[in-house]
Amino acid sequence: MAKRDVTLKNLKTNKIAGFDCGYIAKPSDMVGSMTPFKPVWEVQYLGDGTQGWFGSPQEAIGWIKSWYDK
Repeated sequence: MAKRDVTLKNLKTNKIAGFDCGYIAKPSDMVGSMTPFKPVWEVQYLGDGTQGWFGSPQEAIGWIKSWYDK
């Protein structure tokens, strides 16, 4: 998959090659806890397991695209 394929649609459907993407909308969507809870986008790079949590899909997309520059 190319950098141009990192889109909002592919993020929402978890179809970005090399990444696992999901939206944590409520506390029951996650293992563990976050205090105070706030909905976040969780993205994991499957190459080495690095994860990131983002407040907006745009932030998550930017982080994913940054992997193409490495």
